[in-house]
Amino acid sequence: SIKKINSKKNLVIGFGITTKTISSLKNADGLVVGSQLCKEITKCLKRRQNPVTKLNKMVSSLKRRIS
Repeated sequence: SIKKINSKKNLVIGFGITTKTISSLKNADGLVVGSQLCKEITKCLKRRQNPVTKLNKMVSSLKRRIS
């Protein structure tokens, strides 16, 4: 409904973005997933896992869900 007000403005959503909710947000011009990335980094460090590998998988998964 925000895009109906002014379709020339970009709509970027940055709250509540998860692998479960992302597919319903396809109409946005951008999505901010910073908190989700930080949570995954924290989990990896606690488990002594490589955060780069895990983040790559997570971002790929999110990307597939919006394609």
